[in-house]
Amino acid sequence: MRDSDIIPHDCPVCNFMLRDMQDVISYEEYECCTDCQNQFVFRNLNAWMSGSRPSAEEISKFRVQMNLHTTYLAV
Repeated sequence: MRDSDIIPHDCPVCNFMLRDMQDVISYEEYECCTDCQNQFVFRNLNAWMSGSRPSAEEISKFRVQMNLHTTYLAV
């Protein structure tokens, strides 16, 4: 098995845990979870594919916003 075949537990962009098969598919295509795909990749696909990534500040703001959402894991 090559390192490139390994799917991480956490998104390398936002560091939230990958949750489901959609996240795995997104990781295989864009190397991020579906939330980051929707927030950052689709915003500027050409830039993303050229290696551009969001700043630490953008990611921090995104993480705060995501933490405000109720999840299916909430009790």
